Amino acid sequence: AQVVHQLEHLGPLLAEADVTELVRLLRLGESLPTLGFPEIETNLQAVGQGFPLGPEELRQVADFCETAAHVRRYYGRLPSDDPRLQAPRMSKLAAGLGYHDDLIRMARETFDAAGELRDSASPDLGRLRRERDIVAARVRDQAERLLQSEEYAPFLQDSFVTLREDRFVLPLRASYKSMGLGIVHDTSRTGETVFIEPTALVELNNRLKVAEIEIRRESRRILEELAAEVSQAAEGLRQDRNLLTKLDVLT
Repeated sequence: AQVVHQLEHLGPLLAEADVTELVRLLRLGESLPTLGFPEIETNLQAVGQGFPLGPEELRQVADFCETAAHVRRYYGRLPSDDPRLQAPRMSKLAAGLGYHDDLIRMARETFDAAGELRDSASPDLGRLRRERDIVAARVRDQAERLLQSEEYAPFLQDSFVTLREDRFVLPLRASYKSMGLGIVHDTSRTGETVFIEPTALVELNNRLKVAEIEIRRESRRILEELAAEVSQAAEGLRQDRNLLTKLDVLT
């Protein structure tokens, strides 16, 4: 559909000389570059409205930019000593494709294979996550000690520590929920278990919660910064799309 739409504007510009150059390259055994680029207009509109992009959307932008770079490099090498391999019209057309190496690098290096922000996405993110992990280890260790203590052992429904609302809690029998053993955060599906945050864990859990909030804030800032980079490049990316579409139709 994108190609059909672009044909309405590009049709008059499709010169026979352009096609002749490509035919000559094919007859010489050249493999023309693949032009199966992703459609990124929806992503460009999103960043234009101030919305951040997720890992999949940024991957699409990076794929598009890499396609443009590959095509530009391919035709850029064709001004050759061998007159048969010269394609000045195609080389001139491809030379108009933009350079987006920084955008490609940012999109590729920001997320890991699972689509999560890497610690290296910013110095602050890595530091905040390390601090969060230290606090989480401390509060879990203290919760485990409470789990084994005589203070809570008689009231436990199960012998494990778990999380509710990013806070470490203990599973107690529901019949003891009003004994003032801590803050009730949740109940089990059957209603037989209540998940209580002992008073001794409140301060550390608060620090853990603040750490999580700071991590989310920094993650949001990183995504917004990436979106701003894409937004700034949007006009050039749209021009690249038009050029790649024309090359695709010619091919």
